[in-house]
Amino acid sequence: MRIFFLLLIFSLNAYSQKEKIDNILSLDTYGLRLEVKNFFIKNHRFKIHEIKPYYKLNNKIKLGIGFCFLNDKTFF
Repeated sequence: MRIFFLLLIFSLNAYSQKEKIDNILSLDTYGLRLEVKNFFIKNHRFKIHEIKPYYKLNNKIKLGIGFCFLNDKTFF
């Protein structure tokens, strides 16, 4: 009898959590970040451009990759 009640409680709890899980997964967004970074090495200025596409699952998980390239020109 105790096992029956435990199974009933766990199944009801899992069913009530299903709506929360569906809400979390439905907040999917994607985007693109563009960044430019400048830095100096031995009085020479260099510039890095970054392109970072991402896929945001919810407020806590963001998946993405990035691509960076350095300009060949130095600014004197």
